[in-house]
Amino acid sequence: MNQAGLAECIVRAAQACHPYIQPVLYQSILTGGSTLFPRFAERLQRELRPLVPEEYQVKIISQENPILGVWRGGSVLASSPDFESMCVTKSEYEEMGSARCRRRFFH
Repeated sequence: MNQAGLAECIVRAAQACHPYIQPVLYQSILTGGSTLFPRFAERLQRELRPLVPEEYQVKIISQENPILGVWRGGSVLASSPDFESMCVTKSEYEEMGSARCRRRFFH
Protein backbone atom coordinates (compact mmCIF):
# COMPACT_ATOMS: atom_id res chain seq x y z
CA MET A 1 0.00 0.00 0.00
CA ASN A 2 1.51 3.30 -1.08
CA GLN A 3 -0.72 5.91 0.54
CA ALA A 4 0.12 8.89 2.72
CA GLY A 5 -0.43 8.38 6.42
CA LEU A 6 -1.99 10.88 8.79
CA ALA A 7 1.34 12.55 9.60
CA GLU A 8 2.08 13.08 5.90
CA CYS A 9 -1.43 14.48 5.32
CA ILE A 10 -0.98 16.95 8.18
CA VAL A 11 2.36 18.12 6.74
CA ARG A 12 0.86 18.51 3.26
CA ALA A 13 -2.05 20.54 4.64
CA ALA A 14 0.31 22.82 6.60
CA GLN A 15 2.63 23.23 3.60
CA ALA A 16 -0.35 24.33 1.49
CA CYS A 17 -0.70 27.36 3.81
CA HIS A 18 1.38 30.52 3.82
CA PRO A 19 4.80 29.87 5.42
CA TYR A 20 4.27 32.41 8.23
CA ILE A 21 1.29 30.44 9.58
CA GLN A 22 2.86 26.98 9.39
CA PRO A 23 4.60 27.09 12.81
CA VAL A 24 1.29 28.02 14.45
CA LEU A 25 -0.52 25.16 12.73
CA TYR A 26 1.98 22.61 14.00
CA GLN A 27 1.45 23.88 17.56
CA SER A 28 -2.27 23.10 17.55
CA ILE A 29 -2.96 19.75 15.92
CA LEU A 30 -6.33 18.62 17.23
CA THR A 31 -7.40 15.02 17.57
CA GLY A 32 -10.97 13.80 17.87
CA GLY A 33 -13.21 10.78 18.31
CA SER A 34 -11.57 8.61 15.69
CA THR A 35 -8.29 8.83 17.59
CA LEU A 36 -9.24 6.89 20.71
CA PHE A 37 -6.60 4.25 20.10
CA PRO A 38 -4.17 3.89 23.02
CA ARG A 39 -1.20 6.29 22.78
CA PHE A 40 -2.46 7.74 19.48
CA ALA A 41 -1.21 11.27 20.26
CA GLU A 42 2.26 9.99 21.17
CA ARG A 43 2.46 7.96 17.97
CA LEU A 44 1.35 10.89 15.82
CA GLN A 45 3.91 13.14 17.54
CA ARG A 46 6.66 10.58 16.88
CA GLU A 47 5.67 10.26 13.19
CA LEU A 48 5.35 14.02 12.65
CA ARG A 49 8.58 15.14 14.30
CA PRO A 50 10.94 13.98 11.50
CA LEU A 51 8.69 15.54 8.84
CA VAL A 52 8.45 19.01 10.41
CA PRO A 53 11.27 21.57 10.40
CA GLU A 54 13.30 21.32 13.62
CA GLU A 55 12.62 24.93 14.59
CA TYR A 56 8.85 24.29 14.73
CA GLN A 57 7.22 22.99 17.88
CA VAL A 58 4.82 20.10 17.28
CA LYS A 59 1.94 19.86 19.74
CA ILE A 60 -0.88 17.31 19.58
CA ILE A 61 -3.98 18.39 21.48
CA SER A 62 -6.33 15.62 22.57
CA GLN A 63 -9.76 16.52 23.85
CA GLU A 64 -11.00 15.29 27.20
CA ASN A 65 -14.06 13.68 25.58
CA PRO A 66 -13.18 13.43 21.87
CA ILE A 67 -16.41 11.71 20.84
CA LEU A 68 -18.26 15.01 21.38
CA GLY A 69 -15.66 17.21 19.67
CA VAL A 70 -17.44 17.57 16.35
CA TRP A 71 -20.75 18.27 18.08
CA ARG A 72 -19.13 20.95 20.25
CA GLY A 73 -17.52 22.57 17.20
CA GLY A 74 -20.82 22.57 15.33
CA SER A 75 -22.57 24.00 18.36
CA VAL A 76 -20.06 26.85 18.64
CA LEU A 77 -20.34 27.56 14.92
CA ALA A 78 -24.16 27.52 14.98
CA SER A 79 -24.14 29.89 17.97
CA SER A 80 -21.92 32.38 16.16
CA PRO A 81 -23.56 35.68 15.20
CA ASP A 82 -22.10 35.21 11.70
CA PHE A 83 -23.54 31.72 11.20
CA GLU A 84 -26.47 32.70 9.00
CA SER A 85 -24.19 34.63 6.65
CA MET A 86 -22.19 31.40 6.18
CA CYS A 87 -25.20 29.37 5.06
CA VAL A 88 -26.90 28.79 1.73
CA THR A 89 -30.64 28.34 2.08
CA LYS A 90 -32.59 25.70 0.21
CA SER A 91 -34.35 28.38 -1.84
CA GLU A 92 -31.01 30.02 -2.76
CA TYR A 93 -29.64 26.67 -3.87
CA GLU A 94 -32.78 25.81 -5.83
CA GLU A 95 -32.59 29.19 -7.58
CA MET A 96 -28.85 29.32 -8.36
CA GLY A 97 -27.54 25.78 -7.78
CA SER A 98 -23.90 25.16 -6.98
CA ALA A 99 -22.99 28.60 -8.36
CA ARG A 100 -24.48 30.06 -5.16
CA CYS A 101 -22.20 27.89 -3.04
CA ARG A 102 -19.13 28.83 -5.07
CA ARG A 103 -19.96 32.51 -4.76
CA ARG A 104 -20.68 32.28 -1.02
CA PHE A 105 -17.74 30.14 -0.01
CA PHE A 106 -14.97 30.84 -2.49
CA HIS A 107 -15.22 34.55 -3.30
